[in-house]
Amino acid sequence: MKEDNKSRSGTNKRLVLLAGALAISLTLFVVAIFAVGGAGEVMRMLGITQDPVAVQPGPEVPGIPDPDVAQQPPGDPTVTPGVETTPSVDATPVSDPQEVPPTQEAPPSVTAAAFPVGSAQAAMYREQLQSQTQIGRLADNKIRSIAIGTAVTAGNRSQIPLTVTYRAGGSVSGTMQLASQEGLWYFLSITAAGGRDMGPRPRTVDSGVVNTIATQQGTAANQRLIREGLLQGGFRTARVDGVSKGAGSATVNVTLLGGTLDRQAARFVLISKEDSGRKYWFITRFELK
Repeated sequence: MKEDNKSRSGTNKRLVLLAGALAISLTLFVVAIFAVGGAGEVMRMLGITQDPVAVQPGPEVPGIPDPDVAQQPPGDPTVTPGVETTPSVDATPVSDPQEVPPTQEAPPSVTAAAFPVGSAQAAMYREQLQSQTQIGRLADNKIRSIAIGTAVTAGNRSQIPLTVTYRAGGSVSGTMQLASQEGLWYFLSITAAGGRDMGPRPRTVDSGVVNTIATQQGTAANQRLIREGLLQGGFRTARVDGVSKGAGSATVNVTLLGGTLDRQAARFVLISKEDSGRKYWFITRFELK
């Protein structure tokens, strides 16, 4: 009996060892198959199948426009409606406010809004071009005297009524316009009551003339005469004593009198520019002698 028990015990131990060896072998086999073919290969060998799953692409997400980038409308991508650009001073077109025959004058306009910083100098140039009739007569010594009225200032603009008396006889009423830019006052225009000179004139801004006007009108002497003599009523009459001309320049010698200041000798300095056979005059500064 004892021998039979020992025989069965030995047989059981051998079966356990054999089963363990088979389990280890199977595990190693599965690991090897997984390493080579992946989980799909193991499942295929075990008879496990999977239904294919179709991957549907999601809806396309529309692009979000960059708020810092202007969106162009359909059509020409180089044109942005409603946006004006400021050309450079060296080639700034001089636009006509109205198309008027050369022998006529357009009515003057007054704009109370401040000059854009980038176009202030070009605006002074344009305004003087539209004042060529009276500035030219001043340079040619055709004006005997100028009666100066009370300045009316609104915002950065000031208008001063004038009465111009000519040497050949007769007189005409007109207006001088001044403009303030960054705390300084500048001469803009002088026009008769009929309006501005709309004759032929240059189509581009001369940067040399513009720089001269801006620099010389910003001097202390020019600012003093404009503020004390014109805006504050220091002088009521400018008597033209004579004009001396040089190469491309003219000095108008005047006597300023009346008003709250004592009589003073002064000068108006002008420079000229020739374009297409015509000479254009520009007032660069006023100063006391």
